[in-house]
Amino acid sequence: MTRISFLTSATAFALAAGIGTASAAPAGPYVTGEGGVSLMPDQNLSHTPAGTLKEDLNAGYNFGGAIGYDFGDGTRIELDSLTAHADLNSLGGKHAGGHVDATGLMLNGKYDLMRNSSTTPYIGAGIGFQNVGAKVAGMQGQNWEPAYQLEAGVRATISNNVSVFGEYRWTQSEASKISGGGATAHQNFSNNALIAGVTYHLGG
Repeated sequence: MTRISFLTSATAFALAAGIGTASAAPAGPYVTGEGGVSLMPDQNLSHTPAGTLKEDLNAGYNFGGAIGYDFGDGTRIELDSLTAHADLNSLGGKHAGGHVDATGLMLNGKYDLMRNSSTTPYIGAGIGFQNVGAKVAGMQGQNWEPAYQLEAGVRATISNNVSVFGEYRWTQSEASKISGGGATAHQNFSNNALIAGVTYHLGG
């Protein structure tokens, strides 16, 4: 319900913001600030002394930003960094403390499906690295791992220089090694990010 409500609200905001705007976002460089809700699915803590343990995580948060370039033909390329954090609810079916987090550095390509409209749905994909970390079961660690992401959203232009957007982003990385107390494990990471943001277009 949280996921649906957030995404609906962000999309409605983007659509409403674009009403009465005559033109699409301008071509040229841009900078973006963004934040929202992190809904990490159950993760696996693998290769522990007790085998693979299932992690149940609470809803968390995301925040980050991006720099990019809009080519004016519906295509965009950007370098983004997003931090995701969620606290642990249970481990192996038992209540446990701790957290899982990751900060990404990803190169994305995006495509606006209605490029001549002030309000447009878009899709995108990216590759890069996630600095995946965890503090769980007496172990902790942080390592950069290869990752990819897929995204879809709605963007609305509200002035010559400013646009707003609501987005769903799925991110997946390789597992990261954590250790402590003579034990080691591999922390898996994936994330459902529900994001709203503001973009300033330097070419407006």
